[in-house]
Amino acid sequence: MGRKEEILALLEKRSLTSKDISSELSISEDDVRKYLQRLKKDHKIRVIGIKEGYKIYSAHDPIELLSFLNTFFKDNVSYLARNQEIYEFILSNEEIFNKIEELVK
Repeated sequence: MGRKEEILALLEKRSLTSKDISSELSISEDDVRKYLQRLKKDHKIRVIGIKEGYKIYSAHDPIELLSFLNTFFKDNVSYLARNQEIYEFILSNEEIFNKIEELVK
């Protein structure tokens, strides 16, 4: 497991600052911040607050993300369906959208 994956695994268990992660994994805070930026860019983590001048990071909950996407999609489906390619995509993936709907309830 690489460092990025180790950091993500920690953040899936609990919210931590870069200082906490650095301590726990015995790596420099600069390296931790680089990995955190990559994870943030990949939308795997988010900042949820500040503690003693350090950002507190947390991993995204997959169900929370699906719920957000499902709500966005439902709220914008009529607009999105104006595009023929998107409309066809919606129709061909209706079963998947229904499963997502069930998961996030």
